[in-house]
Amino acid sequence: MLKKYLPSGRVVAVLIILLSIILIIGLNKYLKKKDLKREAQKIQISEKYKDTDGDGLMDWEEELAGTDKNKKDTDGDGISDGDEVKLGSDPLDVLNKEKKKEDSLKDLKKGKIGGYNYKLDPNLTNTDRLAYRFLEESIKINKSGLSNNKDLKKKVVDELLSEINVDLDLNKYKIEDLNISSKISKKEFYNNLVKLATDLKKEKLREETFLLNEYLAKGDEKNLDEIKSNIEVYKKYLNKMIKLKVPVTLAQKYLNVINGFSSEIQVLEKYLKVKNDPVTLLATISFYKKIDSRYINSWLELKASINE
Repeated sequence: MLKKYLPSGRVVAVLIILLSIILIIGLNKYLKKKDLKREAQKIQISEKYKDTDGDGLMDWEEELAGTDKNKKDTDGDGISDGDEVKLGSDPLDVLNKEKKKEDSLKDLKKGKIGGYNYKLDPNLTNTDRLAYRFLEESIKINKSGLSNNKDLKKKVVDELLSEINVDLDLNKYKIEDLNISSKISKKEFYNNLVKLATDLKKEKLREETFLLNEYLAKGDEKNLDEIKSNIEVYKKYLNKMIKLKVPVTLAQKYLNVINGFSSEIQVLEKYLKVKNDPVTLLATISFYKKIDSRYINSWLELKASINE
């Protein structure tokens, strides 16, 4: 009797489908909400341990310490903020830098490598870095029981000197920096270049190697001032060389000459640092032979192309 009040099979099927859709939508919303909550927790965790500048202090710790989360070394004393906090030093006080160096030297002499990292100190010259490094290597040699081995010590010194980076831009100028012209002939270009070289000789500059040796022998800073004056003259002539009209066929060879001349000027600028950084000077002098050879060869190649 109740059968006639029951819905038909088709209606039941439709109801089941509708109910399934509602359940699926509800379940998706629940899972999505759960995923969002999980992602939010991940973000919170990552923010908690975020170290923007990689100095060992979390961003929230930087805020408490008053340091800059975008700078590894807020006070610029060569020690990262994280290391300073661990050492009990003030990451905002640049004035305690010298004390830190003194303490670290004492540690080094005792065979300890302290919290001060000389490799990260931007204020050190190559001479300073070499002194620290040699002290480290000497400690290692002494610990190995080979402290009387002169050959080993010499090898260490040679290795350390070879690691000194001579910061020169050997390819400072690009082809687009030249005044390239399709109208000028090789002969006219060569004549203009010879005139510039003749004008430079008329300046009667004393040779920089002589000036440098004289300074090293007598310590008269007038020699360094004279080198500085020479550099300004060379820069003036370099600018004139760049402005010369050069034929398309000679552009690349002439660019090599320009960069060779520029490199020699950079070497001379290194000479001026002899007073504060003799190690850089020593490395530069040894590197100068390669620079000078490169410069001479570039001139010979240019002249050969002009005579073709």
